[in-house]
Amino acid sequence: MNQRMPFAVHKLIEEMGELQQVLGKLMAFPEGPHPDGGPPLQQRLAEESIDVLAALTYFMEKFGFNDTTVFDEATIEALKDRLDDKYEKFVQWGKLHDKSPEEV
Repeated sequence: MNQRMPFAVHKLIEEMGELQQVLGKLMAFPEGPHPDGGPPLQQRLAEESIDVLAALTYFMEKFGFNDTTVFDEATIEALKDRLDDKYEKFVQWGKLHDKSPEEV
């Protein structure tokens, strides 16, 4: 593990926590502003989602994803396939979740 890994882990955990905080506020106040007086929750959700994506990208770079000196080509392709497969599962599960009980 290289020396920068702990910082990459720290940033990822920090940003995921901030996203969780906004999601919790949205669950409690889905229809309106949050009483903390901050920016609109939808704006905060977008900003924190982007921050998590940036932190995850940084983490993955520091961990060596997409780096053929760390992983061989077959492993990188398998990870990309896993990403595609997992995304498709989430799309399918989301469709099931969004159906009314009568549709299931």
